[in-house]
Amino acid sequence: MVQPGTAPGTPPAGGPARLRLLDEPPSCDGRPLTGRAAVLVHALALAEGSPVGQDELVEELWPDVPPGHPHQSLQTVVSRARALLGTDAVARRGAGYALALAPDDVDQARLLSRAGRAVAALEARDPAAAVALTRALPAVPDGGDDIGSPRGAVLARARTALADCLRARALGLDALGRYGEAAPLLRELAAELPGDEALLAALVRCEAWTGSPAAALERYESHRRLLDERGAVPGPLLRAAHEAALAAENPVRQGLRPRTGPLQGREADVRAVADAVAGRRLVTITGPGGVGKTSLAQEVASRSFFPVVRVLTMTALAPGPAEPSGARSGADRADAARRLAQGMLGAMNQRPRAGEDPRAALARAVAAPGTFLVLDDCEQLVEPLADLIGPLLQARPGLHVLVTSRRVLDLAAEHVHRLAPLTVEASKALFRERSLAARPHQELDDADLNRLLPALEGIPLAIELAAARTRIMSVGQVADRLVGSLTGPGGPRDLPERQRTLTAVIEWSLRLLSEEQRRALSRCALLGDGFTLDTAEAVLGPEAAVLVDALVAHSLLDVDTAEPPRLHMLASMREFVLDALRGDPDEAPARDAVRGWALGLAERVLAPARADGEVPGGDGPAELLLAEEASLVLQLGRAAGDDGSPPAWEDALVLGAALLACWSSSWCYSQVATWIPRLLGPAATPAPDMRGNTARMLILHRATTNAWLLGPLPESVRSRIPEAFAGEGAWLAGIRRFVRTPPDEWPALAEDEDPWTAWAAGCRVVMDLENRGELAAALALNRSLLARMRADGLPGGQLLELELDGLRLVLETGDYAAAHHECTRLLDEVGSTALRGIHVEALRLQRACCEVYLDPSPERADALLASGSRLRVPGMAAFVTAFLSGEMELLRGRPREAALTPRAFLERIGADPAIPAASPWEVYGIATCLVLDCELDERTAAELEAPAMRRRGLRALGRILQDPAASRFDLPTTSALACAV
Repeated sequence: MVQPGTAPGTPPAGGPARLRLLDEPPSCDGRPLTGRAAVLVHALALAEGSPVGQDELVEELWPDVPPGHPHQSLQTVVSRARALLGTDAVARRGAGYALALAPDDVDQARLLSRAGRAVAALEARDPAAAVALTRALPAVPDGGDDIGSPRGAVLARARTALADCLRARALGLDALGRYGEAAPLLRELAAELPGDEALLAALVRCEAWTGSPAAALERYESHRRLLDERGAVPGPLLRAAHEAALAAENPVRQGLRPRTGPLQGREADVRAVADAVAGRRLVTITGPGGVGKTSLAQEVASRSFFPVVRVLTMTALAPGPAEPSGARSGADRADAARRLAQGMLGAMNQRPRAGEDPRAALARAVAAPGTFLVLDDCEQLVEPLADLIGPLLQARPGLHVLVTSRRVLDLAAEHVHRLAPLTVEASKALFRERSLAARPHQELDDADLNRLLPALEGIPLAIELAAARTRIMSVGQVADRLVGSLTGPGGPRDLPERQRTLTAVIEWSLRLLSEEQRRALSRCALLGDGFTLDTAEAVLGPEAAVLVDALVAHSLLDVDTAEPPRLHMLASMREFVLDALRGDPDEAPARDAVRGWALGLAERVLAPARADGEVPGGDGPAELLLAEEASLVLQLGRAAGDDGSPPAWEDALVLGAALLACWSSSWCYSQVATWIPRLLGPAATPAPDMRGNTARMLILHRATTNAWLLGPLPESVRSRIPEAFAGEGAWLAGIRRFVRTPPDEWPALAEDEDPWTAWAAGCRVVMDLENRGELAAALALNRSLLARMRADGLPGGQLLELELDGLRLVLETGDYAAAHHECTRLLDEVGSTALRGIHVEALRLQRACCEVYLDPSPERADALLASGSRLRVPGMAAFVTAFLSGEMELLRGRPREAALTPRAFLERIGADPAIPAASPWEVYGIATCLVLDCELDERTAAELEAPAMRRRGLRALGRILQDPAASRFDLPTTSALACAV
């Protein structure tokens, strides 16, 4: 019997089974099963969850002489088994008992399940699944001493399942073309099962394609003679294997390039494509230009065991884009397929017979069993190739085809493998390999590499071109000169000219587009990375779905796995398209289309403000704005003149006001700190219309309420704010009074009879009281404002802001029971306010924190960390989750992990230029690190540089105490740091 060990890999997920009947001796949770309890468990395991009658169990337990009180004695054995397995593991059902463990908890049941699924996968022609299911199979004892007992029956059934697994694995490996792995297993199985023709056929094929065709033919001939003596003949499987062995005597290798080294970062892709080729017959590798499709196809072809491997470069047959098939008649399409077949025959040094259709001649040329045809660079002739390949696969069932193309063929039999850019580590490895080949012994500075590689986006061609530049430059010099340095010649000389620069690669892709598709690509390039189809429809019009699908098919856009899916464009592609757009007649219409969409969405967000009905946003527009933030920020930058054009400040103010409203409500303070200083000057100018006035007031309001981050509103700005704007509503008028009033008069405004003025000033005074450490006064003012605003009928959005401020204050007092109650109440009342989803996520997290603080335990900490990892909180709310994770790790007894978590977030804060030094987040983060460091042992403290963190805390404390801007002084946070230091 073949024993496991020939099936490398990792076992299926789930960990070891609790009940291990295939061990010697059997055990449960590491405790051995012995005596009659073991007999009982094995007898129940044979029933696979069905009940076994008491009398039958008594016979198994006492086969010779039953006890005087058999049912009572059985109950005693059941009690012993329950003590070992768990009270509920042996269940009473009707007049008998059943094993109530889940099948995955029993190793024998797990093996039976794997065997059944592996055999089914093989029958369903899914060899990859069969192989995956049969990794790391368990050993099964021979059970020689247990014959006739329940344990003997369990082991016999397990051995049968193991044999089924091994057979499925061997045949699956053969079907996947992994003949080197399959051959040893097939030899042992064929020796045990000489009459299994499927195993013998697979062995003949494996031996022919991995070793000696002569030995394979001799094996076949020996079996044929044996059958002949019995009056039988080989079956179809064995006859097909015989033909394959004959073909293997004269292997064909055409078009393979010499291998220059390992294919960095692509081992998983090589295995996936090779498996797909073995099982699917038509596989297309697709992806953007330069991503490495040709290299991957060459690697798969070079490793292939197929006796006939032909690699054809299709650009040699059709060097330019073909006319779209929709523009041709059926006769023209057939003629194009015939011409393509003629060209492929010529590339294989073959020709049609006299009067023979080239398509029939091509079918004859690939008729040999085990023919593997690799068609490289097919995007320029997708239509005629699809018309040719479809019938060819039907006519030749032994043919396997691998296509590389930036467009898929859209055939039913096609399996598509989308090749992604390299990972960061693989990019580094490829750059090191190629640069050292260009100039050996050069110094490769990691800091320069980290600066260069993100710009190359994991595209192997870009990495190789940049590495080639190191012949005469350092890595730092390449990074400094990156723009333009990859557009000239520099790729390997054996590549086609169109693949030797990024510019050539991109130009080749764009030549394949229709004029309408090129216009759509230009508009998509003006959007930010990661936009939805809804946004594309708003910019491109009703044909957006068709156009976007075409761009995805050409590998010019990529689709992620989000719901709804988002569309992405490589930065190198975007830069090229935008550069080509400059000066083009389509430039103005393209920019106007994106500008109109962006302003339309911003105006939807601001509309409630003009109507005095709600905080800007509304649930739909605000959520959509944040979802499309990248595109809107790009348009905001263009409006502010970042692209070199004259600023369009009215557009910038409208876009900025809408974004700031959503950023402030979702704790995205980094963006707030970046954009408010840029918009303040224009916001203080007189507005030309009501839309401009609304935008100005909202920007000035956010600037004033975020003085703790940005410093007080400059007097030069305050003094220029107009006293009034004709026709503005009560809310904007109240904000105007607030932002024009000096800070020392805000407490009086908080008592103003106008509710909007009182709301605007009161919120800011509450924050000032909080920052001075007067939490009781801040909470009292917050509560009185809430009561008044409810009585005055203010909209839910403004009330929610006050509610969230109050919750924060309650949490700061340490009254977690009250805070838990507030979180529960607000979750019930949050309603349909702007950004409802974000607030619900944050409230759930805060409530879970309160539960842990009220009843701390490792189990609650585990649950909170698990739920926190699933929450998607934006902006600086991630600050809460980061430092909370540190506290929870400490509660779980993992001080090192506890100290690492806030350190990682501190690094992110320090790398953000928009966040000022000694900000509240940095201060609280340092304080958290210092407290957690107290739990570290001496060695870990040294490893994590705890003394350096203490010095950082002292420096931050010094900066705060010397800061003349009192409005930015946060006493509670500063006190926390002082205590920690």
